[in-house]
Amino acid sequence: MEGKLTSRLKTDYMFSTKASGTDSEKARKAIEAVREAVRVSSRSHTSEVEKAKAAYIKALNEAVKRFSRSR
Repeated sequence: MEGKLTSRLKTDYMFSTKASGTDSEKARKAIEAVREAVRVSSRSHTSEVEKAKAAYIKALNEAVKRFSRSR
C-alpha cells in the first residue's frame, strides 16, 4: 500500500510542480509526511498514530491547496 500511495503522490506532485512552479521541497516534505503516516499507522502507540494522522492531514491539505489553485 505504501509504495502505491507514495508513487501516486510523487507522480501527482511532479506534474503539479512542473506546471505551477510549486516549491518541490515542500512537495517532498508532504510526500514524506504521508509515507511516515502509513508506516506508523500500524503501530500500537496512540501518540505516534495521532502524530502521523496529523501529518497526513496536513499533507493532504497542502495537496488540495496546490491542486485547487487556478492556473
